[in-house]
Amino acid sequence: MAHIADGFIAQALQQPNQTAIVFSQAHQARQTRSYREVLSAAERVAAIVSPFVTARQSDPNPVSGLNPSVQNTARIGLLLPNCPEFLEIFLGVTIAGGVAMVFDPKWTLAQVQQVIARSAPDLLFVEPEWALQMEGLCEGLPMVRVPQLPQEESSGASGNILWEQSSLKQNSRVLLDHLATVDDAPFYVGFTSGTTGSPKGVVRSHRSWVNSFAASCVEFGTCAADRILVPGFLTHSLSLYAALECLNAGATLYLLPKFSLKAIVRLLTSHSITVLVAVPALLKPIAKQVIHLSLTDSTLRAVIAGGSKLDLGLRSELPLAFPTAEILEYFGALELSFISLATSREAVPPSSVGRSFYGVELSVRQVAGGGEATTGEVGWVGVKSQMFSLGYLNQPNGEVESGYRMVGDWATVGDLGWQDAKGYLYLVGREQDMILSGGMNIYPVEIETVLRQLPEVAEVAVVGVPDGDRGQAVCAAIQWVGEPLSQTELFHRLRPHLALAKCPRYFVAVDQFPKTSTGKIRRSVLQEQIIASLALPTKH
Repeated sequence: MAHIADGFIAQALQQPNQTAIVFSQAHQARQTRSYREVLSAAERVAAIVSPFVTARQSDPNPVSGLNPSVQNTARIGLLLPNCPEFLEIFLGVTIAGGVAMVFDPKWTLAQVQQVIARSAPDLLFVEPEWALQMEGLCEGLPMVRVPQLPQEESSGASGNILWEQSSLKQNSRVLLDHLATVDDAPFYVGFTSGTTGSPKGVVRSHRSWVNSFAASCVEFGTCAADRILVPGFLTHSLSLYAALECLNAGATLYLLPKFSLKAIVRLLTSHSITVLVAVPALLKPIAKQVIHLSLTDSTLRAVIAGGSKLDLGLRSELPLAFPTAEILEYFGALELSFISLATSREAVPPSSVGRSFYGVELSVRQVAGGGEATTGEVGWVGVKSQMFSLGYLNQPNGEVESGYRMVGDWATVGDLGWQDAKGYLYLVGREQDMILSGGMNIYPVEIETVLRQLPEVAEVAVVGVPDGDRGQAVCAAIQWVGEPLSQTELFHRLRPHLALAKCPRYFVAVDQFPKTSTGKIRRSVLQEQIIASLALPTKH
């Protein structure tokens, strides 16, 4: 049997007084939770959730359009900021046998309403501010309001959570040796970052994350002695996974209510942090600040980056900021978990996303025909592992949406790439990002890589725009450092590195890119903005 709380519960029983969570911010006293306190709080949550689990199991009327795996499982929404209660509630929901659906407080009210309508939660844990906004808008949805804790040092006693409950009564203590869900049952719905459209809910099983814990333990070496700083939001799968992996290993987790360079620097310099886990968009300002303040004498043994590729500038800055740390950059997807890994202890080419992750088999497959691509040939990236999701939350007519799919024995989310003779993987983009111009397949990543080498370019994204003659034309949106280059100068700089057909026809200057909350560029939104600014027809 495999349950994602098994490791955490074992740690709580073996070392109940070990510090599990430190919640800290600059100018504010820290709050701490021991493993015993987190487990006690999770049990209380499980008692609240259990009646909903029982009711859903006996409900003969499933909600149409939902993934079959969650039809008869209590769906419990979390609409919460970063706080220790987030993890206590998440663990409690899973212990009771429910599925924790993590909603993002950064969504608009309309987006929250839309997601709630599509996912049909049975219960919602929500912060009071959001609860007030939703009053009267989600009739019949029971809510548990989770107020912010006072900013003071934890007393060490259990019972840190003080909740205002609406029409809910706690049952008796939930026995931990009778966990309700195991193995392939679902426990979590995370939402994709939405770079190309509306976020999609992805259903994860206990088995998939238990296997992921085992694989990342091999690659990252997480142990009980670690002090792990996760400065991102728990609403993002990368941060949530890192937090639960930490608790699964018996280590101490450091969280912040919001991103604060001052708080992060204080933790890095005074709390003997051993592991830092974040997306590149957060690592960049952290590294710059550490270098600027000459605080490179740290206790870090590892910097773990995921979510997007490290650019060459950040890749060179991280070893300067953290000279004692191994840099581990992994490539993955919410639907597939880990895919590949590039580490500073291996001679990985800078433009590669590395070799296959532990427990993963990789194969680049031919776009036409589906056979294995030859060395250097671009194809779709196929993956085999025991860490896959159960598919998307909303599946009209039982059909899997485009994106994550199985092609024969191989799973893919539409990533395109190629492998070199040593098996290192290189990405060139996603199927939906590929530009078809004059019958030629053009991959934005190739052009973006060349443009990023120019010192005048701060950030760049390449998209296709309508062109009546070619089908699509290549357009580069550029955020400049200082004065922009002329189109003629850009052409002369690019031409030695790119075929003529791949040189952008349009260059558009942007002050700021539309981005997701994890820092990824929303290409579909950018593309629409560019088409409107160039007054190009959307059909041809």
